[in-house]
Amino acid sequence: MKKIFIINGGQKFAHSGGQFNKTVQDWTTEFLSKNNDYEIKTTHIEDEIDLQKEVEKFVWADVIIYHTPVWWFQIPNLFKKYIDDVFTQG
Repeated sequence: MKKIFIINGGQKFAHSGGQFNKTVQDWTTEFLSKNNDYEIKTTHIEDEIDLQKEVEKFVWADVIIYHTPVWWFQIPNLFKKYIDDVFTQG
């Protein structure tokens, strides 16, 4: 069984409500859930994060999927913070 970790890197900012990335994450989760060969865990960077549990998700996963917008050729600041915090924790 493949273990897939999906991260929603979208966030609310100015006129953007972050809905597109949520929709794409929901579609991906729904599609993969139809196949019993996949076990799925998800994270949304705007949710309250337990850093140790996030580290465990990375260690657990065979595949990591990032759904994120690109703002001015970079990932959103909250997603960057998430990566920094999780990788420093682990």
